[in-house]
Order: sequence, then structure tokens, then C-alpha cells
Amino acid sequence: MPIITSFESQENSPQNIISSIYRGLIPIIILIGGITLLSLNLPGWSTIIGLPTTIIGAVLLIYEYDNFVTKKVVLPNEEKVRCDRCGRLTRPSINRTLHDGVLCPYCVWEEKNSKKVK
Repeated sequence: MPIITSFESQENSPQNIISSIYRGLIPIIILIGGITLLSLNLPGWSTIIGLPTTIIGAVLLIYEYDNFVTKKVVLPNEEKVRCDRCGRLTRPSINRTLHDGVLCPYCVWEEKNSKKVK
């Protein structure tokens, strides 16, 4: 399970915080502007300007969201253990832990499907 970390000292400066706010607001404003132009039904203009603006705003929003999330989410460096049924390496905190051991996601999936069949 990803752990969300706080801002580090270099990222906590006011300049970086303001920059990240603007980088998040600009795609939202472009997307809303494009949707507004499409809804106005101006002959020709809403399609010529509104459709590309909406597409560009959506792409920029996805790009900036991905950029923001990859900077803030850090995967834990946990020690991997072997599954008790199949022997695959797995992380115990993510997968189901039994009283006597650990199951990998594949074994959990097989167990759920075998219960549905019976």
C-alpha cells in the first residue's frame, strides 16, 4: 500500500507551493473554458475552439495529476516473504495475513473463485 509522504524541505518553499497550485489550476481553467465554449453553441466557433480546448485541458489535467502524484507517493521498502501455499515472493502488509502465514494475491484469488464454484 503506498505511503503518502509530506512535503520535503526543498518542496515546502512558498515558491514551489504556489507553482504547484498554478500548475494544477491552469488545466482545470482550460478544461472549463473549453466546455463553456462547447455549451454556448456559437456557429462554428464553439466547435473550432471549444473542442480542441477541452481536449488539451483534459490531457494537461491528466499529465499534471500524474506528475503531482508521482512526486508525493513513495512505495515502502518492505521485506518480502514467501507465500505459504505457492512459494511466490509477496509483501505481507498488502496481502492477507492468516493466523499461521501469508497468502499472495494469486492464492487469495484462487480461494475466492473456488468458494464461488462450490
